[in-house]
Amino acid sequence: MSLDVYLTLDETLPSPESSGLFIRKNGLTREVSRKEWVEKFPGCEPVALISEQLSLEVFTANDGGEFYWISEWAGIYEVLWEPEESGVERAVQLIEPLKNALTRLRSNPEKFRSMNVLFPGRWDTYCEFVPWVEAYLQACEKWPQAKVSVWK
Repeated sequence: MSLDVYLTLDETLPSPESSGLFIRKNGLTREVSRKEWVEKFPGCEPVALISEQLSLEVFTANDGGEFYWISEWAGIYEVLWEPEESGVERAVQLIEPLKNALTRLRSNPEKFRSMNVLFPGRWDTYCEFVPWVEAYLQACEKWPQAKVSVWK
């Protein structure tokens, strides 16, 4: 089962200087500078998306379906997969659970890597989940008043 998480603002904000260049990797979309683009994709001209305002949706990430069990073992299944049922409405409410989960994940990586057998064909769910949680935490810290929503 796949999970999409969203952080959405109540109103639009003026856009900071933006390259308008976005890449998608491991279920995350992130903005890159023109220099990063040229380094990653030499000779390819990008399509830039430039706006006067940030959209209401300031963060989105997809887990690809492999993070279901590891989120359970990391102690954040409920807040990730069922935020409404867990009482989570705003990003600020995810900061501590995500920090605690990262501490657990980093304190015993071999334990979590041993669970990879549950995901045939995937070489290391742990190595994909940790940066996913880190990115979600950074977004929550950047936009603490954003509304949290999920699509399963």
